[in-house]
Amino acid sequence: MQLSIPKIPEPLIVWEKVEILTSSDANAGLYMARIEDILEDGLIITQPELVKGEVLLRDNCDVILHITKTDAIYCFHATIQKLKKNERVQYHLSKPIFIQRIQRREFARVVYSTPVEYTLFNEQYNSKQKWYRSYSWDISGNGILIEAKDFVKPGSLVLLNIQLFEDLDINLPVLGKSCRIFSDNNTRLSGIGFIVSSEISSYKKKYPINKVPNLAENFSLSAQEKLVAFVFNQQIEQRKKGLL
Repeated sequence: MQLSIPKIPEPLIVWEKVEILTSSDANAGLYMARIEDILEDGLIITQPELVKGEVLLRDNCDVILHITKTDAIYCFHATIQKLKKNERVQYHLSKPIFIQRIQRREFARVVYSTPVEYTLFNEQYNSKQKWYRSYSWDISGNGILIEAKDFVKPGSLVLLNIQLFEDLDINLPVLGKSCRIFSDNNTRLSGIGFIVSSEISSYKKKYPINKVPNLAENFSLSAQEKLVAFVFNQQIEQRKKGLL
């Protein structure tokens, strides 16, 4: 089953992930669900699971849907109803009404400050070496901009403990590579690209990957998807507040 909606190049399909926002303000509840069935008058979804926020879902309330396609995030209005059919509870969304298309390229990065600890990762790495505290200036699904000491140079590998990742249940530490160094008002900054799990094997010959438990699994594609979803939502919130 699938549902074609004008202005969207790809139809909605069964088991597609849906983000549900209870309102457009900063305290909105964010829920995750999947499309279970497609009807003429709307969608049946799995029971929505609360991710964060203070405003809870109510029966017959208006909601905002975010559905991620390959080219963009699409936003819709809908009404959610809790129905009981054959002793089984179902959640029904009215047929989505298109609001806005947000291109993926607009989400390259967002200004976001979160505590970061980092340490150099080279051939001499040992688990007792010093970690340095810092903060992020911005973040994307692919990397982070942090204040960095002089020993971090273009091409340096670093281990990162990022508070935001802990909040998102992404295992730590993650491995990153310094891609650029520059100064902003006399503050030394490093743009660090995250190294995903599938790429870490290429570093095993030169670097002691095995000295860091689970490092090769920590930043998986599913973990990166959590980060991308967070960045997307941050950008949407900043748009609402007129910051972008």
